Amino acid sequence: MGTTTLKLFNTLVGADPYSLNLDFTVTKGVEKGKSYSFRYRAINAVGAGPWSAVTVLTAATVPLAPPIPKYFSSSANSITLKFDLSADNGGSKITGYKLMRDNGNLLSDINVPVSGYDGIASMYTVSGLTSGMKYRFQYIASNFYGDSFPSDPLTIAASELPPAPNKPYVDWSRSSKTSLYIYWDPVADPPSPILGYILQIDDGRGSAQFTTIYDGSFVPGQTYFLKSGLTNGLPYRFRVYAVNFNGKSVASQIGTYYACTAPTKFAAPVMIA
Repeated sequence: MGTTTLKLFNTLVGADPYSLNLDFTVTKGVEKGKSYSFRYRAINAVGAGPWSAVTVLTAATVPLAPPIPKYFSSSANSITLKFDLSADNGGSKITGYKLMRDNGNLLSDINVPVSGYDGIASMYTVSGLTSGMKYRFQYIASNFYGDSFPSDPLTIAASELPPAPNKPYVDWSRSSKTSLYIYWDPVADPPSPILGYILQIDDGRGSAQFTTIYDGSFVPGQTYFLKSGLTNGLPYRFRVYAVNFNGKSVASQIGTYYACTAPTKFAAPVMIA
């Protein structure tokens, strides 16, 4: 076994004891990706017949399913995806990849080949889609032995991401020395409607790090938030994102507001000289 040189063949089965089995599975001494030569012959009471012709087989199978496709960008009629390679070729060189999609209704099988995909590119734009529909995609690796299992499905809407909201505002009448009532304008729906908004704040000391204080990703009607527990006198920076099915927009411009209230009324002036 392991070569076509006759003197290096090893007997696997059928000599001691004899066997009439017509199949045998080799489980020991086999390395993935290596090729092995096999031959067999019949034996009767007179003796052994001639050896068969040699068959060369590679210890291999179909590739491992590749990772789920990654969303890159989208428009009302197209979706751009990025792909990663399968982590295991199964012992045989991968010859290409297939990109599959459904019909955009979330009910049909994911069995429509994306015909324009060349099986090699690490990024591809699927065009000709119906605006607002949600499509599922799977990625498949192929080698000499066949196709891998499909990747996990990725679902993306044929739609742009939301536009960036305007800078958030503060309502001083609803704020205090240690709280700020922040609100923002709603944004117009792209083909995939707005699902909600995310509001973030810095630490009031100029840090580049922002923290989410309100995640309304699935509360489309709320465009305000009262942030309490602030330190009186510090300037806090706020930014807001809009969210739809495909993800969040770029951040709004930053609104900076001090945690404070208006000065109290002074007493009437008095003459001192």
